[in-house]
Amino acid sequence: MNLTDYMDTWSGYTESVNEAASKRDGKLEKLDGYRGERADREREEITREFNEAVEVAKTEAHAKFNATLKAMKEKADKIDETMVAPTNDMLNALKALEMRTSITAREANSAAKLMEGCDVALDALQDLCTARGGVRVSTRGKSARAKAYDHLHSFNEAAGMLLQWRGGSRFDLMLKRSQERSAHVPSEERTPIGAALVADIRTDSVADFAKEIVGDDASLNDVLRLD
Repeated sequence: MNLTDYMDTWSGYTESVNEAASKRDGKLEKLDGYRGERADREREEITREFNEAVEVAKTEAHAKFNATLKAMKEKADKIDETMVAPTNDMLNALKALEMRTSITAREANSAAKLMEGCDVALDALQDLCTARGGVRVSTRGKSARAKAYDHLHSFNEAAGMLLQWRGGSRFDLMLKRSQERSAHVPSEERTPIGAALVADIRTDSVADFAKEIVGDDASLNDVLRLD
C-alpha cells in the first residue's frame, strides 16, 4: 500500500537520523571539558561520522520516496477526469478578487463554494489567494483527479522537507532559526524552515499521518485514491 510505504520510509529515515544523532551526542559528551588539537580533531571526526550516516539515510529514503510517489501518480493518472468550464459568475468573482490587494480566508472560502466542481476556477482562485495573502483554498470542491494531484504534490513536498531534517523538534529548530537570524547568518545557510515544519509529524496511524501531510481539509477517502 502506497501510504504505508510512504509512512514507513518517513519513519525509517527519522529513526536513522535520531540514532546517528544519539551516537554523536554520546561521543561528544565524553569529550566535555577536554581542550586542545586532539579533542578538536575527535569532535570533527564525530561530526563527520554523523553527516555521513545522515547522507546514507537520506539517499536510501530519497529512492524509496521516489518509488512510492511514482506509484501514487500512476493511481492519480487512472482517475477519470471531467473538465468543467468556469461560469460567468465564477469569472466575475475572480475578476473582483483580482482587484483586491489582499484576500481573507472568509472571502476565499466563499469564492471556493461558488466555484465547486470547476478545477480551472479553483486553481485560479488559489493563485490569487497565494499572491494576495497566502490563504489556502479548500480542495473539497475539486474533481477527484484534481484533488489526487493536489495531495500528490503535498506528499512530494513533505518528502523534500523531511530530507532536509537532521534531528530536533519543531520548537528546537524554530528557536535555532531565530538565533541564526539574530546572529545575521545568511538566509541560505539557516536551518531549513521545511525541516522544522515536519519535525513533529508522527507515524502512529496512517490516517492521522496522511491528514498531517495533506491537511485537515482533505477527506481520507480522497487521499486513499493514491493508495
